[in-house]
Order: sequence, then C-alpha cells, then structure tokens
Amino acid sequence: MKVLRKKSKLTALVTFLLALIIQLTSIPAIPVMASGVENWDLQEQQGTYSGSDSIGYSETYIRVGDIDNFGNGWAGGFNPFKGEVGTYTSIDNSQSYNGTDNLSAVNTVNLKYNLPTHDSYYVTNARIEFYGTGFKSGNTYEVELNGKRVKELEDVLSLYALGDGQAQFITFRLPHRLLSSLESGASTFTIKAFDGDGNPAPFALDFLKLSVNFQGLNNSAIIQGETYLAETYDPNAPDGAQGIFVPWVTINAVGSQEAWYSEEDGHFDIIVPAGKVIIIVSKLDYKTQVIELNLKPGEQIEYDILMEYGGGYADVSIGAKDIDSIRNVRSIPKYLVADNLGKARVDKIFDSPIALTKDPEGKINPSVEFDIKGMQLTEKQYQFIKVAKPYPEPKFPGINDRNWKDLGEGTTTTIDPNTADAYPDFMWAEKGHITVRHYEYDAKGTFGKEIEYANDPTKSYVTGKKNVLAANSSTGKYDDSDDDKTAFFENDSNAAGKAMKVWGYIVLGAEMKKYEDLVFGIKANTGAYGYIDVGGSKIVFADGNSNATQVISEGKTVKLEKGKIYPIYMEWYGKADAQPTFVPVYKRASEGDFKQVPAEWFFASSNEGPAQKGQQFETSALFKEVAFPEANGYYYVAVRAKTAFSKDATHGLYGPFLIRDGEEEDYTIRLEPNQMTINVDQVAPVTAIIEPEGYEGNVEWTIINNKTNKKEVIEFDKDSTDLVKFVKGLAPGEVTIKATLDNGADARAYVSVVEEVKGAISLPEYLYIKAGTSKDLEALVNLPNNSEIKWTIDGIDIKKTFVDENIEVKDSPGNSKKAKNAIEIKGLKATNNVYEVVAKSDNGKVESNVCKVYVYSGTYHHSMFTGEYVGLNDLFPGLPLNKPEEVEFNVTLGNEQVKIDGSNVKAIKEGSAKVTATIKASEDDEDAEDEVIETNITVFKVEIITVSGQVFPDRATGKVVFKVTDGDDLTPNKSVNRDLTIKFDMLDLKDVATDYQINNVQGYSIKDTSNKTFTVGIASEGEHSVNIFMGLSTNPALTLQGYNELVKEGERVPTAIETTTEAGLPVADEEEDLPFAYVPNIK
Repeated sequence: MKVLRKKSKLTALVTFLLALIIQLTSIPAIPVMASGVENWDLQEQQGTYSGSDSIGYSETYIRVGDIDNFGNGWAGGFNPFKGEVGTYTSIDNSQSYNGTDNLSAVNTVNLKYNLPTHDSYYVTNARIEFYGTGFKSGNTYEVELNGKRVKELEDVLSLYALGDGQAQFITFRLPHRLLSSLESGASTFTIKAFDGDGNPAPFALDFLKLSVNFQGLNNSAIIQGETYLAETYDPNAPDGAQGIFVPWVTINAVGSQEAWYSEEDGHFDIIVPAGKVIIIVSKLDYKTQVIELNLKPGEQIEYDILMEYGGGYADVSIGAKDIDSIRNVRSIPKYLVADNLGKARVDKIFDSPIALTKDPEGKINPSVEFDIKGMQLTEKQYQFIKVAKPYPEPKFPGINDRNWKDLGEGTTTTIDPNTADAYPDFMWAEKGHITVRHYEYDAKGTFGKEIEYANDPTKSYVTGKKNVLAANSSTGKYDDSDDDKTAFFENDSNAAGKAMKVWGYIVLGAEMKKYEDLVFGIKANTGAYGYIDVGGSKIVFADGNSNATQVISEGKTVKLEKGKIYPIYMEWYGKADAQPTFVPVYKRASEGDFKQVPAEWFFASSNEGPAQKGQQFETSALFKEVAFPEANGYYYVAVRAKTAFSKDATHGLYGPFLIRDGEEEDYTIRLEPNQMTINVDQVAPVTAIIEPEGYEGNVEWTIINNKTNKKEVIEFDKDSTDLVKFVKGLAPGEVTIKATLDNGADARAYVSVVEEVKGAISLPEYLYIKAGTSKDLEALVNLPNNSEIKWTIDGIDIKKTFVDENIEVKDSPGNSKKAKNAIEIKGLKATNNVYEVVAKSDNGKVESNVCKVYVYSGTYHHSMFTGEYVGLNDLFPGLPLNKPEEVEFNVTLGNEQVKIDGSNVKAIKEGSAKVTATIKASEDDEDAEDEVIETNITVFKVEIITVSGQVFPDRATGKVVFKVTDGDDLTPNKSVNRDLTIKFDMLDLKDVATDYQINNVQGYSIKDTSNKTFTVGIASEGEHSVNIFMGLSTNPALTLQGYNELVKEGERVPTAIETTTEAGLPVADEEEDLPFAYVPNIK
C-alpha cells in the first residue's frame, strides 16, 4: 500500500512581512485559545474556548441552553462534561428555550453563529455536544442537521439505556458530508424519538453545543484525507474525486485513546499528538500499513491513503470493559493488536496499566472483547498472561504453549463473483498485462480444451506476464523469451508451430457505458478457444479453427458491467507452415465489425496455472467476550489468528491490565502530552496525571538518551514541580521522559527538539485561468540572503517547464526580478482537475501555502432526481464555495425546478434549469471582465406505475414498473445515466417463511441481499420494468393444507417498494399486497 499527496494546509505566519500582508488584505488571524470560561447561566453563548469541559479548543462554538441540569442544579459539584450518568428530579417545560429544557418527542434547536471571514476559511471538522435525558433502550431516533439525516448519531443514541431521572453528556463528531452545510452561519438540529411500538417517546436536552474546527490541546496536529483503492487513484483529479473510495477503513494513531474510521465517502480527519506519529491503517482483505509522520504542533496536513488488496491474513482487534463507580459498564477503546501483513506482531502496550474494577455483586466482571476478521479463519486463540510487575511486557507464548484457548466459531459470508474480493490472484498493479504460458505445438498430441495445468503434454514452455500491445506486424511479434515482450501478434512466422494458454481478467475501460452487451472472439488463422466467466458461469466465446485469417467467435452476447472483474481464459495454436495471428477482439452486439480488445482492459493473474472459474471464498468474522481470571493482579492478553490463505498466524499482546476489587486503590500514572515537538529554547509543560486522586507518594522523573553530539537535548526548567515538568529545548534531537510512582507504575513522554525555521513564502489561495489564456503566479518571498525559490505542481518539481494535456507551466517572462519569483501558467483545456502549486526555499525548509489552479470554460450538464441534493463543488469542481466576493453562484433558469440551499443545489420539480458560477473580475484590473461558468441541469421525476408478483412456499417473484420523466413530452428519451437503488421489502410472510433474499434481478445488479436492495442503471427517461426473483426460507412447520388455506382465504403479503438515489435520498415509494400462488404439493 502506498501513501501519496502529503500537503501542508496551514502555513506558519512567522514574519513581519506576512503579518503585514494579512493586515493589507483584511484577513483576520485564526482564533487562538481563549482564556475565558463559559458562563453556564447564559441561555446562549458564542466564542472560542479551552477548558476542562471540552477537549481542546475550537475556532467557533455556539451553545444554546443554560447548563443547569434542567433547572435542578448540580449536586455535589457534579461535572456534566465528564460523561458520567447524572440524576435530576423534574423538568419544567415552561422554562424551555430554543429546543432545550423541553420534555417532548421532537426537539429542534436553531443555531446562529459567526465564522471567521478570511478567504481561505472552510469547515474541516465539527462536533455536536449535549446533555440529555430520555434516551432509553428500545427507542429509535430520527436526527437531522440542516435537512440532512444523521444516521450515525441515530445509531449512537439507540445504544443508550438511561433510566427515569437519569441524564448523560453525549458528544458526536459530525460526518464529513455535513460540514459544508455549517458554513452559512445558521444551522437547524432536530431529534425525533420513538418507542419500540413507533409511538412518540419524550426526551429533553439541557443544553446543546456546536463546536466548529476544534483542535486538541497539548501540542496536537490534524491529519485529514481520503482512503482510495490504489489502482483507481488519479493524483491530478480534484480533491475527493481522485479514485474509488474505500470506506470504513480503521485508522489507529499509536498513543491516541481513540480509534478512527474513514467515512462512507472515504474521508477521515484525526487529531494526533504532535511529533513523531505512528499510524496503523487496516481493513479486512486489504494490506495493513504502518505510517510514520513527523508533525509540528498546530500543523494540519492532507494525506491520502491508497489501499491495496492484500488478502490472506487476519485482522485482530481487542477491547476491554468493566464497571464504573455507580455500576455502569465502562468500555476501553478497541485497538488493532495484530495486522493482516502476517509479519511481526503489532502490540498495544499502554504507557501505564489500565485498572479494571470487579463488580462487588459479581454480575459485571472485567472482560476482554475480541473482534477477529479474515478469510476462512482456521485458528482463533487467546490466553491471559499473569505477571508480577506491569513492565516490561512478557515474552509472547509459543505456538505449542498449553495455555492457548480456542475462541470458538463466528459467522461466515460468501464473496460475490466478479468482484475483487472473489479472486485472490487478481493483480491490480499489472494493468495492461496478461499471464501467458507458451508451448511447442504437436499436431499429433493433445492440446486445448482446458487440460489441467499439471497434465499439460508439452515439450517445453516458458511462463511470464506479457505486455498487451497493438497487434500488428510492426509492433506485435511473437516472443517467448522473457516477460518484456508482447502477448498478441499478427502474421508472424515466428509463431509457427507454437501454442499458448492465456489467463487473467478483463475490466471494462472508462470509455464504456455502465452496462454493455458485447460479443467476443479471437482473430486467428489457425485454432483458438476462449471463455469469459460471468456470475460464476463460464461462457465460451470462441471454439474453432480456420486456414484463413478471420474472427473465430461463437457469436454469444454477454452483458458486462463497468467496474466488475471478469476472468478470461484463451487457448491458441499455430500450424508449422503458417504465419499465425492471435488477437482477442470484441464488438458491441449492435455493431458489425470486431476490434481489438484494448490493452488497458487486461489485468494479469498471479496463479501459476490457468484458473477454471472465479475463486470464490468465505470471509469470517468472530466477536467474543471473555472474562478475566478471578485472581487480582497484572495481566496481558495474547491473541493469535490464522486464515486458510496465510502461511503464519498474526498475533499480538494487549495490556497491561490491573484487575482489582472495587474498594482497592492502586494508583496509575500517565503523562500529558505523551508526544510533543518543541523548538530550541522553547519551554513546554509535561504533566503527570495520577488516578485515582489522593496519591501521597513520590514521583521519580528521568530523562532517557539525553545526549546528541555531546550536547544535552532538554532540561527541566527551575519552575518544575513533582507533577509538572517544564521542558526546555537545548539542542536538536529526540528523548524520552519517564515518570515512576512508588508502586512501580510508570509512564513515558516522547519529545522532539527542532531548530526553528526562519523565513516565509506566500501564494494566493486560488488562481482561475480560462482555457486558451495565460496568467502569472507570483510568490511573495521573505527569505534570508535573498535566496532562490523552486516550484512544485502536484508534488512534481518544475524545472524549466511542466506540460500535460490541460496546462502548461514555465518561467515567467518579463523583468528578471519578477521572473525570479513567478511562473507563467497557461490553460490548454478545461478540466475537472485542480492543480496544486507550492513554492519552496532552495533548501526545502520553508514552504508556501498551496495555490489551487482551476482551468475552466463553457457548459456542463448534470442529471438529478426530485428531492435530491448535489454539492456546488460537484457542479463546479475546484471553485471555492465560501468566497462570494470572488465567485458567486445563482440559479439563472428554472427557479421552480432547483434552488441553491447552502452549499448544495436541491432538485424540487421535474424540468430543466441552469446554475451559474460567476468569477468576478479583480477590482485592480479595469480591463478585466466577469467569467461565467454554466451548468445545465435536467431534473427527473420517478413514478412507480405498477407492482405485481406471486409468493410460493419456497420462492417469490416480483415486477416493478416505473416511469422516469422530466415533464417535457416534446423531446422524449432524454439521457439520464444515473443509478437508482430499489428496496423490495415483503413485510409479513404469514408464517409461510421465516425470511427471504433476492437471488436475481434480470439485467441489474444486486446491491445488498440482507437489505433486500438492488441497483438499476437508468440510461434514459421513459418506462422501465424490473423482474425480481427471490428465494424463501420456508417455515419447516408449514403444511400443504395450511398453505392452501391461505390461498383459499385470499391472504396476501404486504410489500413496500422504496426507490432511493445512490446517496440514499428517497425518490419514490409504493405499497402493494402480493397474492399466494396455489401449489399442488410442498417439498
């Protein structure tokens, strides 16, 4: 797995020159941590903050509702922000304010706030915090922020089980897809609650707080980016559109107490301690990666992660839980302690022991939660290792150790064919290659028709991957000497008397439609055979021979889907007296002439022999909770897991843990921060946190490896105390600080000391260039000794020039001073790519901010469904959404059809519309004119016309007929080219069956059988129909008499049909009752 595109997004403004630039351009500085505290008595308050009530500070926060426990006050100094369960007596709705202090099944809070107004400002993260009651077991919730569902928070709330008179502080980090809606400065937050029967369920919020662009304290940094499938990654594409997203990737920062995940759109942003950061990235069936970064305090970087399919080894995560002081379950975050690389183990060793408390009543005792995933798990073992002292960690047990215990069985899932997961031999990196085996052809021997690899009757052979090039007499020549020659050829006498077996995969190219009806063949003048695997079925497309060059084809039409993976296998032989040809060809079913299969469609196989069909396998998942041993003391947890595809087991250690009785006090220590970076001569505090309170012993501080080039790296300042050490940087280097308690518990902090970088370079945030024109990009430079600068574009160094199909970059003409600090950029062709230009000092130590260069031109087009949202940044890639003084967005046609809603365009009614982005001319240039970019939008409405079908004891059929129209009957059959997701939900099977699943949908892809959904590709407007075939899990107790009674009485199955967009927005729905069909017998 590779990691690409590291870019700094915050530039330190460290010189007078840049400070002056800020003043001249009226760009306010980013707010620093405010020293004031919140006034809990105010019903509404806004500001920045840092304090014990929140982790870190935010550029802006807005709180609605006073902090007074629903008017009951806080007993005994209770702090609601610590997350503990509190109690109250009553709630008086007459005291409600803006959705708070209001016991109701629906509460809406309206938030208005001021955001920083400088040009480069945008929301990178946000969180919602509230203290609430009424979140009970069995309840369900609907949560909306600015009209958009927040399903993740709905799931979080459903986990709470508060009793009557109980309340708790809840904090939730908002998903990336919702952030742009906050930039208007006004937001509406609504929660609706329902009990298990669907009735309104009252709840209340004491206060609610929105924090925008928060950062951690204690020298933290922020990493954000997207997780992409490596093979699809295009670094020149705009941010967020550079490839296929890989969602729900686990991202663990060593030293952080949180486990992070990339979201459904691949986006992630995590807060980590500054300094040396180690990140572990993992996802089932992908290669695990360990990334090391060095980040400065306050730094924010973009770091895209490219996921490569790995397969084979297991992922193992472990968590723990016990009870708190009032017998509520307390969970320790899960950590990845073994990776799927199958190499050295990955341990999670805490800086100080985690104390787990036994339940005095013996009902909830400390336990470990194992979460293991892999392909066909064969071994799942664990053991507890009891140690006398928490450190150092014990030796990992050997494979034959008698203390290993089996974790039992989990669940398995079969991987679908024609997906990457189904083929462990599929090689993403070998695009444009095919795997080939060469033979001497013996006309008297046996050849072809899929003879097993081990029984090939050949005289000699050569194995290797071959480039797939254009097959013609000048470049396509037969060669079996090594891996660097072409695979296919025409009229080549060198191939006379030879034979080949070829296997690998085909993936349709970007130029193809989503669904294609294709006919394959092999152009040859001897003998050829071939098949392609579709849905696990082998379709032979060539089988024959010829004495003249022609296409050998069975003429069969195969339906392929773009993005799917199809195994292909071919055999060929050439007679001794011929000039043989061997070229795979294809055509659309509606076309007449064959053409060569493009090279970029092919991918090689890592198999040593031909694959007969898709190698489907199973993925296994096991979640199990195991109690710690009864005896008190220090423990480590060891775990190992092995799959059917791995040579070795992945393994790891987790701990140490201290198991203790509820009344015991065994002190633990941690250091905050546990990682930090400081400059030479800078002083920063390191604080010892000892838990529980009341420790009266000694704290011993030591500095480890405090020498570099015979100089000390740090020292403790004279103002230091037993609990707080003020660390002063003396010389560049890295050291470890260790603090130890009398009971042996210790903690460590890692300190990096660096030289402060002097100087600065500044670029404009954006540069807009119309295709066919040129502009100069000039850097404002303040460097010692009038140093030279160098330029990069998308991370590539610009020497004299840089050219691709969209832009040309070269040194700026004109006077020498300007040319020294400027480049000329010419737009060659309009593109969705956003180029990122950075200027650096000659020694590379000073780096400018990123200047985004956008090349634009005329009209674009977009299709939408009614009720759907599309981001303005999707319609106008690369243009900023929060700079109205430079770029203004308007609906110029079809105000009834669409409207601009914040940073989105919402489709309201079917018809045509036009949205424009106006790039305003600079006031400093009298000759400049506004530039206008137009996007034409067609809004389509979906109407379900009929729903029909029949239900049998073991199966069911359904048919949905629906119409897609833009309301313009004068120009029918407009292009749509969008996907719809249809859910076919049979609500009550009347005891005939316990469940059902969709087995097949004619002509369309099944998206998720567990949710009864499938995807329909809508090419154009008009009437569409889908036929659905389902399998039922028949009730074993069902009898023929009982079933036919249902038929006789006219019982029917209520069925709900829902259609949604790819983003999950509802489009149309319908309900229908399906009849039971008469059957003569039941198997």
